[in-house]
Amino acid sequence: MLSALAASVLAAGLSVGATAQAAPAPSTAKATGTATSDGGELAAKRALTATGSAPDSVSVVTLGGVGAADWRATRYGYTGTFRDGSSILDVAWTSSRLESFGIAPGRTIWHAWPGSGGWKQMPHNGRADDVGAAAKDGARRAVSVWVNNSGYWCSVDPGNGRWGAWSRC
Repeated sequence: MLSALAASVLAAGLSVGATAQAAPAPSTAKATGTATSDGGELAAKRALTATGSAPDSVSVVTLGGVGAADWRATRYGYTGTFRDGSSILDVAWTSSRLESFGIAPGRTIWHAWPGSGGWKQMPHNGRADDVGAAAKDGARRAVSVWVNNSGYWCSVDPGNGRWGAWSRC
């Protein structure tokens, strides 16, 4: 059964996935910061706010493009390599709790946050082609990813800092 939190992640992912893009950066550029508001980001925030579960900020930044080589991005001082054509999902769960999600060239799902020591692979061996959206409900947090030919998949942290298994949103 689809939880309200997962449903809001899916709804936001559908809005963000198709439209929230920033211009590609040169390969020597350092990817920092977040995208400014655009139609897709605003739609995602509205969808999440309507369910009462919006993070303080959600941004999707696309630096790679279809046909481009795998690319590198830096968040919180940690640099990672990401899948051609994929995006980085930057989330401010609260004004002091930041986290970013990305898809590595081998389709593994990674995340980083201030003080993490680097990009860390998400638990439960998930594989994806792009990031989706994020939502929160109190201490509970959820993130979705897009899997080609399979749709959106979600992982939920029930509030204890441990991400759950990936399941269809």
